[in-house]
Amino acid sequence: MSPKLNFSVVRFRLPLITILAVMLMGGMYAVVNTQITLTGQRVLDLQNRLERLSRENQELDLELAKAKSFERIEPRARALGLRPIAPTQTTYLVVKNIPASPPVQPIQPNFSEPSRSVGFLADLEDLLSRVGLAPGNNAAEAGTNP
Repeated sequence: MSPKLNFSVVRFRLPLITILAVMLMGGMYAVVNTQITLTGQRVLDLQNRLERLSRENQELDLELAKAKSFERIEPRARALGLRPIAPTQTTYLVVKNIPASPPVQPIQPNFSEPSRSVGFLADLEDLLSRVGLAPGNNAAEAGTNP
């Protein structure tokens, strides 16, 4: 009797594994689909919020422009007791012997010493001079005497 029971378990093993695999894939599909739907809804909500905030920002910019306009500032200034100045109340101060801008000093190049590069190029030149492929501090350059 025991061999028949063992035979029936072996016989239904493949269909049982197949059913479990199909159920697992269906569950994974449902989870992924739910996540996609939720993410899409979040994106839509954020786009709606962005549009609403953009509209509010434009309204605030318009309100600020209206508040800065001369037509609104002048009555408020008069209510505070401020008034425009008369030309006789203006005094100009003239300062003599002061240049409008400091004089520009031209930079004279210094040809007595070869210029050294900074950073990567300096390191590369140093390395090449050490192996004898580029002139360095200790290398002699060929030239003609005038």
